[in-house]
Amino acid sequence: MRGTVVVTQDYGSAAPAGQLDGNTQQRRGFIDRSLIEQPYYYLVAGVILLNLVIALWGWYSLRQSYLQFERQAEATTQTLVRLLDQSISDSSEDVNRTLKELVGDLEAQLQRGSLDGKRTKLLLEKYHSWIPDVYAIRIVGANGIVLWGTDYDAQSRVDLSDRDHFIQQRDHTDAGLFVGKTIPGRITKGWLVPMTRRFSKPDGSFAGTVVASVHTDYFNRLLAGLDVGAHGVALLRAADT
Repeated sequence: MRGTVVVTQDYGSAAPAGQLDGNTQQRRGFIDRSLIEQPYYYLVAGVILLNLVIALWGWYSLRQSYLQFERQAEATTQTLVRLLDQSISDSSEDVNRTLKELVGDLEAQLQRGSLDGKRTKLLLEKYHSWIPDVYAIRIVGANGIVLWGTDYDAQSRVDLSDRDHFIQQRDHTDAGLFVGKTIPGRITKGWLVPMTRRFSKPDGSFAGTVVASVHTDYFNRLLAGLDVGAHGVALLRAADT
């Protein structure tokens, strides 16, 4: 007897329209929200990236401006320093020439016998007019006692024998122009820079020194002309300090 085999499969009944199960509704809802939110995320990321680029460009521009300003300030400062150095060098050369002239006159007097007080005072006034930036010119004897000066009363008897500038000239016949360190004045109140030359007796032995005293106010005026900014500092110092 032959039979017929019937195979059936139950796929479940289709839900009526509008009656989707909960999982299906959640999946569709999630997909729908992501499709809506993705452009918003891209927009936010784009704005952040744009702000970052603008910030980096701003930083770069400021950095370049600062470096340019720094280079310009350095170039300006170097120019001012060169001008200041030239001004001081010119003044020093004027002092050197004047002291050499004075030494020549003093040694000429010694050739004739001795120093004449009246003539020597007139010479001091004359040579001081050549270098108005110098506070005073003085003549110091071989023992270190100041003999005459444009601002000095001989009765004061001021001893400079312990000063470096005197010792240098006394002990070295070839010292030439010697510029000492800044020192407190013994005749003049305040701080001075001594510039000295040696003068000698006819036999070549030490007769004394001529001293041009430059007040530190002179250098202060020069430095005051430098524009170094609100927090900048300009100063002069000895080469060995």
